[in-house]
Amino acid sequence: MLSKAIGLVTGQPPLSLRPSLAPVVDEVDRGILLVAPEWIQYASALESEQVREAADAWAYQMRSKYNDKRIVVNDAVLEAVASLQELCGCAMESEETVVHVWSL
Repeated sequence: MLSKAIGLVTGQPPLSLRPSLAPVVDEVDRGILLVAPEWIQYASALESEQVREAADAWAYQMRSKYNDKRIVVNDAVLEAVASLQELCGCAMESEETVVHVWSL
């Protein structure tokens, strides 16, 4: 849903993150996924001045989907969106690969 919010705010057609992930390690309790350069370019179009707007759109979509009015934009949400915006911008400038690593 954040991907959709980025598209709304930046005026781009939505580009979903999930199909943009290529598994390197895909286990039940952990994974390493390469993020497609096209998605990084898409997300890097978000300007720092648009972070709040994207966070608001994301929270609105989440509230609507899960029917939960407790989903709001707080400092942690703003920091997460700003960090993503900065990461994607830096990756574009340096032409580096972005990897999503997760574990339980």
